[in-house]
Amino acid sequence: MLGVLSWTDLYAYVHFGLKCLLYGAAVLLFLSGIDDCLFDLCHHARALYRRLVVRPRHPRLTAARLAEGIERRTAILLPAWREDTVIAAMLRDLTTSLDFTDYTVFVGTYPNDRPTRQAVEAAARNDSRIRPVGTGHPGPTSKGDCLNTILRAIRADEATTGTPYEVFVLHDAEDVVHPLELRLFSWLIPRKAMVQLPVVPLEVPPLSLTAAHYMDEFAEHHSKDLIFREWLTGGVPSAGVGCAFSQHAIATLETVNGGAAFDTSSLAEDYTAAMTLQKHGLPLIFVRFWVDRVEPVATPFGGHRWRVVPELVGTREYFPSSLRAAVRQKARWLTGIAFQGWRTFGWQGPLAQRYALFRDRKAVTTAQIAMLANVLAVIVLALVLGKAAGFVPKGYPPLVPRDSGLFLLLMTNAVFLLHRIVHRAWYVYRLYGPIHALTSPLRLLWGNYINFLACTLAVWQVSRDFVLGRRPAWVKTAHLFPAAPVLGRYRKRLGDIMLERGLATEAQLAHALAEQERTHQPLGQILVRLGVLNEPDMLSIVARQHHMPWLPRPLDESTKGAE
Repeated sequence: MLGVLSWTDLYAYVHFGLKCLLYGAAVLLFLSGIDDCLFDLCHHARALYRRLVVRPRHPRLTAARLAEGIERRTAILLPAWREDTVIAAMLRDLTTSLDFTDYTVFVGTYPNDRPTRQAVEAAARNDSRIRPVGTGHPGPTSKGDCLNTILRAIRADEATTGTPYEVFVLHDAEDVVHPLELRLFSWLIPRKAMVQLPVVPLEVPPLSLTAAHYMDEFAEHHSKDLIFREWLTGGVPSAGVGCAFSQHAIATLETVNGGAAFDTSSLAEDYTAAMTLQKHGLPLIFVRFWVDRVEPVATPFGGHRWRVVPELVGTREYFPSSLRAAVRQKARWLTGIAFQGWRTFGWQGPLAQRYALFRDRKAVTTAQIAMLANVLAVIVLALVLGKAAGFVPKGYPPLVPRDSGLFLLLMTNAVFLLHRIVHRAWYVYRLYGPIHALTSPLRLLWGNYINFLACTLAVWQVSRDFVLGRRPAWVKTAHLFPAAPVLGRYRKRLGDIMLERGLATEAQLAHALAEQERTHQPLGQILVRLGVLNEPDMLSIVARQHHMPWLPRPLDESTKGAE
């Protein structure tokens, strides 16, 4: 008959089990750390080479040159399911802020989503550039299905007008679209089949851990990972927003998929589309383009001054602030990219492409391993404290002896973790400043917990859908659109347009802004008085700022009909 285990025997089993788990987790984290470290070192080496060799030979695109580019006919595809709280504000902001004229916004809605449909129809009555597109069948289906419905409406519009669209842009109902976005797409397409711009989460307080951890992840991923991946593989995945396709790219997707450009069975139809284009050899590019902007800075005595700062052209939006919403959203991303992407593309392509696929999919395991490591760290700390307090049986060696290989492995992983923290903080600092950079390590821990829950949910959902034979449906995430004060930071001012067009230097603009603080006169009048601008140039800039037509001078009555 088996006797009752003594406390000493039980501790021996626990000690052995913990040591096995520590070794397993440490080895896997070590391999992942080597991968991340080598990836970062290669990225920095490439960036240094470009700074020293490539950039001096090739002048960079400026906002002034971009403003001189042609406008290609553009269609904006905007699928909407239960977006009645944000869609009207988003469309109003989009149509009043874009520095572009030749575009049409096609908004896809469902017949059983009456509030969203009515909001879109009301916006369309006020602006002919907005076109409601009904799916004809109840939702939610998948986002890919809604996009395909919108594309059919675009094809019908092309057939009616006889003029094809050259650029197809994807956006969501919560996006803040940068004024120069469409100009940048028109500059690069059709030389590139797909252009992806950065996604920049809108700033939230540092201790809003759930929403702010998106800031950290996108800051690093869209400042480093996608840049090096494009160089390494010749392609880049689509983020689903701030992404443009050429006419040739859309036609290729329609041909490959039997008429439907976007995969209706995938929760990451954007990722699938980009990978399909890369598979067929079409050129894809990720673009980080900076412009100078004028922004107010508070002064210690309650006033403000103006300064010129660089601004990244990209798509901005608020991300979920609740744990449940963040887990659901990330589970959808993981399902579409890791699991459905694996099913669709396998491990095909050259070695560099397979390595990129590995990095896309390793998140499914690294999140779980990171959570295991966090739990083990707490247990080890508890045992150390327990031993110091006399609760641990005497005679047992320490769990991690200082002269053991396990200790060396754990110390190496600690260096890798420090490397990860410093890198993350640096990229956060570049976009959001020092306070967010200093608090990013705390959000890194919280992000690990979110990713663990998201991976667990994704595995559960994939297993359940496989057993039940279900098709994925649109997983709704509640959205919030920014208020006017936030939007104002990303809208063009008079000084912004002058800097873009090279009509004033930063010093001249700073002097004029200081003069405006003193006299409270309109900036345009001050610039004319200082001799920086003449009056016709000033009026043309004001007209462009407000999207109004501009005639340099009225026709003289004596010259009418002379020609």
